[in-house]
Amino acid sequence: MDLGLKEKLSARPRAVLGSFDASAGPFMPKGALSSAVPTPKSGRMTRGMDESFLATESWGGWRAGLRRPEV
Repeated sequence: MDLGLKEKLSARPRAVLGSFDASAGPFMPKGALSSAVPTPKSGRMTRGMDESFLATESWGGWRAGLRRPEV
């Protein structure tokens, strides 16, 4: 929790990937990771989406393969 707040308050906030702790494994779905993105970083990421790989045709194929099956 502390790292996410430190990143939010830093001059250049970064996203944090988590759930690599073995003790958290039993509480996470198989193959899942958690993440935290400070609000200032999230805003910059969102503003840059149109020029990123997310707007490419090849990413559309990947995205279709990543969809979760309906339960």
